[in-house]
Amino acid sequence: MGRRMLASILTGGPLAAMALLAAACGSAKPGVFHPAGSAGTAIPSASASASASRIAGFLFPPGYSLVFSTQMPASANARSVVQALEKQQAAVRYALFVKAGDDEYLRLTEPPATQFFQAMAGKVRSGHIGERGVITYSGITLSGPIYKFPSGSGAGGTFCLDAGSARDFNTRTGKAVSPVMPGGSYQFNMHKDPGGAWMVAQVQKGSASSC
Repeated sequence: MGRRMLASILTGGPLAAMALLAAACGSAKPGVFHPAGSAGTAIPSASASASASRIAGFLFPPGYSLVFSTQMPASANARSVVQALEKQQAAVRYALFVKAGDDEYLRLTEPPATQFFQAMAGKVRSGHIGERGVITYSGITLSGPIYKFPSGSGAGGTFCLDAGSARDFNTRTGKAVSPVMPGGSYQFNMHKDPGGAWMVAQVQKGSASSC
């Protein structure tokens, strides 16, 4: 089964996501983007860095910061899930807002995740959308134990996204626009492929508008 590096925001729940994963087994494996450098999380900060900062292997420009504040779980398996989710979200932000919607990073994933994020990248490019400020991810929580199914292992959970200290804007006019990925609670599902890597299979907006 091929790898899924980036999430898709889907309307289906965890069972639908797992069924989709199972159906994809046996398909050819595309390349998977592996960022250079450390996969460590950012040091929490109250404001955007005045200098460039390297987060999960990506170099973010001055004035734009990601903060991952979740304390790592004691379990090695759970830690690997949380770290994979953080790296994936950093990759999305980097591709959209540092590389101006460059979908090179997004094409190196499997559908339907690729399809969704390519559409998002197209919106960023056509709308000349930039983002600056601080994006904070917190409260990454697994909703239950890591479970098994025929094509591998699975995990699901929730996280909080605080975009209140950030701003999406038109880079040509400077006018503020609606955030491409608004703050609030999110649900996620992940799958561990045969090679042992955790891949994000699904991310969808939760019912809570804030955390």
